[in-house]
Amino acid sequence: LNFSAATNLFGTFSQCTGLQYVPPIIAPNATTLQQTFNRCNSLESVAGLSAPNNTTLLNTFFDCYSLKNIPEMDASKVRDFTNAFISCFSIEKLPSFDTSAGITFTSMCAGMISLAQAPQFNLNGASAGSTAAGAGPLNGMFGAGSLRIATMLNTRRSISYANMILSATELNSIFTNLADVSAHGATITITNNWGTATCNRSIATSKGWTVVG
Repeated sequence: LNFSAATNLFGTFSQCTGLQYVPPIIAPNATTLQQTFNRCNSLESVAGLSAPNNTTLLNTFFDCYSLKNIPEMDASKVRDFTNAFISCFSIEKLPSFDTSAGITFTSMCAGMISLAQAPQFNLNGASAGSTAAGAGPLNGMFGAGSLRIATMLNTRRSISYANMILSATELNSIFTNLADVSAHGATITITNNWGTATCNRSIATSKGWTVVG
């Protein structure tokens, strides 16, 4: 599908509840993919998505329950990942894409009950807002009880990995890749993980983090 003339794809397929397949999309001038596939409950595949100037994935795949995978995409200009893949129940793995421009990741992967592995997203840009637990730009980023690999890069604001299946080794990797927040503090929540009792919390606390769980 050639959308070369389009400057946005806001809600293009929103609530097309019978849609099951979308061929490759080319949208070089689109600056928003907000709600593009919002509540496409039967959608199983998007064959390709090229939108290199897109700045938002807000609600892009919201409630796409049947979607099997997320296409590779250039996300290097995306600033808002809020609810991007929320309640995509069938996805087990996300592709690796550049998130370094991202400012907010609120509920990005919430409700992804089959997600086992998350890429090493760079969260360096999420450096403003509240540092309190349960608040800020990373609030509710993950809500996938099946998650076993979730090491992010340069995390600077409070984040929760509660109620997942992260081993002590994986938790230590997460701690190792946290940014130093000694200047303002932040909280990482690791309640009810396989490695909660045996991980090395000092890796995080030595960089100014409060470890809860």
